[in-house]
Amino acid sequence: MIGLMYRTSINQNQCMLFIFESEGKHAIWMQNMQFAIDVLWLDSKFKIVDIKENFMPCKSLWTCKEYVPKEDAKYVIELTQGTVKREKITSGSKIKVN
Repeated sequence: MIGLMYRTSINQNQCMLFIFESEGKHAIWMQNMQFAIDVLWLDSKFKIVDIKENFMPCKSLWTCKEYVPKEDAKYVIELTQGTVKREKITSGSKIKVN
């Protein structure tokens, strides 16, 4: 649940992977984040079902909104801001996980 909260940054080649027990509309919010990120939601077959680019940190707990994916997902990947654009990542693509 903590994810990248309270960190000041991550390297361009790093990410945070969340694995949920089952597919669902797993929401992400940016409370206590120090930097913007890109977020990918993947189904159980590692297909990207939604993308949120340049997700900015919340300025206040009272205005912090959740982003809910368009489709059910089993995995969420948080990446450095700009990764989606730089790597030309698109919805429907599959991610290879080793």
